[in-house]
Amino acid sequence: MLDFKINAGKVFERLKAAATRGPAAAGKELYKLANVVMTDSKQHYVPKAPTKSAGGTGISGQLRASGVVELPVENSDGSVEVRMAFGGVAGAYALAVHEDLSEYSPPSWQKVHAEGRGIDWTQSGTGPKYLEIPFLNHSRDLPVAGAQALRGAFSGDSGSGGGPRALGDPIGGE
Repeated sequence: MLDFKINAGKVFERLKAAATRGPAAAGKELYKLANVVMTDSKQHYVPKAPTKSAGGTGISGQLRASGVVELPVENSDGSVEVRMAFGGVAGAYALAVHEDLSEYSPPSWQKVHAEGRGIDWTQSGTGPKYLEIPFLNHSRDLPVAGAQALRGAFSGDSGSGGGPRALGDPIGGE
């Protein structure tokens, strides 16, 4: 016969402590994941300005440089938010590029599309949805970030930063 004995008081103490540390641990892991997404976005998806022949200014790099990840914010309901954004003072331009073709597109871009041509971004593979695409690509890492946050909440370090695989690493050796 095998007997199990559980000290429920200690279990509840540990759960209570983890619940207290949970939002900070979640914020830490979400912040790390948001930075992975932002770096991927800047390196592979954010376009430089369209060439002058495609109705652009030809000035490049401003949109890419405007990308930021804000520090985690804990809401009154215990949820945690990490905001990623592009644009700053150039928010209208960032929105126009991300949503092209839309009501936010400048007349010169609308003209190019009406002529059956697309925007000639200076780097192939970049353009609209420059934040959405990498976010969706890395959404598979959310469960890993959640597990790391739980591990951190229970271990007391508000996020482990380690674990079986790092954020952004392939799943199953892909």
